Amino acid sequence: MADVKVPLPDAADRATRLLTQITNGEWSAARADFTDVVAGSLDEDGLRETWEHVTENLDGYQGTMGTPEITTKKLLTIVTVPPPATAPVIMVASRAVSTAAICWLLT
Repeated sequence: MADVKVPLPDAADRATRLLTQITNGEWSAARADFTDVVAGSLDEDGLRETWEHVTENLDGYQGTMGTPEITTKKLLTIVTVPPPATAPVIMVASRAVSTAAICWLLT
């Protein structure tokens, strides 16, 4: 399997849009680009509950984001959205063909 050398051109925009949708409670919109596997594993209620758990541990995170950092690995484009000091690190990995494959919320 060859590594992807060029990241998806809109990867940073997609990652920040996803984080904004999650922060705003737009669960359906946030899940719109999930693959079938991810969508089948994380419904709207699950996404909401996960985000509530993350924000409870972060003293009311409000969605402030740093500049996204983009890397590639195998067939993935990985966008890390750095946080302010007390916020989660958001990583969004997308397959080379386009859709959001998974989102990690790291605290």
